[in-house]
Amino acid sequence: MNDKYYVLTQNEFLVMLLLTGGNGGTVGIRAESVDAETLTTALMSLFSRGFISRNGRGFAPKGEGELFYEISSSKCAVVLSSSVGRMAICYVCTECIWFCELVREGFRIKKCVFKELWQWLFDSGVLEWPLLHDEDAEELRTLCAEEPAFTDKDCFLMFEKYANGGVLLERHKIVRIGATIRIISSIGNIRNVEISTQEALRRMLANAFDLKYTD
Repeated sequence: MNDKYYVLTQNEFLVMLLLTGGNGGTVGIRAESVDAETLTTALMSLFSRGFISRNGRGFAPKGEGELFYEISSSKCAVVLSSSVGRMAICYVCTECIWFCELVREGFRIKKCVFKELWQWLFDSGVLEWPLLHDEDAEELRTLCAEEPAFTDKDCFLMFEKYANGGVLLERHKIVRIGATIRIISSIGNIRNVEISTQEALRRMLANAFDLKYTD
């Protein structure tokens, strides 16, 4: 990924989204503990860092803070989480993805293209590249066509795709059941279970990130 990144606390991140008017931008942001005092502290921090400037009686994004206009107008937001909690929020724009990784300080924000995000998924150990192809899994497919019983511990990765507006569009769970890994997808009222093959994983990621996919 691009070496340049920005680190903002969750409250600073939330303030920037609110200032740029993103309806769905707060997807995945936990704001239960946010009050007037914490928001004021975040505003002052952003002002001192040059992310915002005075605009009449209020504030407006400035300089590098203007990147949040792009985040707020993104086509969709994809929340990545595992059995231990959220890991990142990906804001999918026409030409790029704003990858917001959850770190101890808050969010580490980088601009990338899907190929770089794809690389991160495997380099970080979040995903393992499937050994099987669709044709290899044909015999298993009949046996594993029904949705299996599983617990949250079995689901080691989940992709939730939200519209810019906060509506959940799709949920894709990657689940380890015995010796097999399966992709359980819920898109509207349709649920689908697939053996995790190289092609099935590409199809799922193409759906989640609004990409064109061909085998």
